[in-house]
Amino acid sequence: MEMELDLAPQLPDVSGNPFALEEVMLNLVNNARDALEERRKSGWTGPARIRIDTFLGGEGVLRCVSIRVQDWGAGMSATVLAKAFDPFFTTKSPDAGTGLGLAICKGIVEQSGGRIEMAS
Repeated sequence: MEMELDLAPQLPDVSGNPFALEEVMLNLVNNARDALEERRKSGWTGPARIRIDTFLGGEGVLRCVSIRVQDWGAGMSATVLAKAFDPFFTTKSPDAGTGLGLAICKGIVEQSGGRIEMAS
């Protein structure tokens, strides 16, 4: 599995709990890894790559530091995408996940004054 980083230089400082941000990143990267492993099980032989990039987004008072975690897994249906941040929602087997990771990520990001979005 490859990890590709494209981190913008000289981003402004952000306020928040660094341990909570670390938890968000670990959850997102673990979910990306799991998505790639699932796709591999289906016979896919493409690149097993996770990309993380940072950039300054928005304009004016809406200027913000953004972090994007991207994987090349199989993707999600619109139904799964709509429920992805719901507590206890998971597409994994009961022994592989609790369905709390993304709900925790959303809570941490929103408590810090941020926004989290997902696309497939």
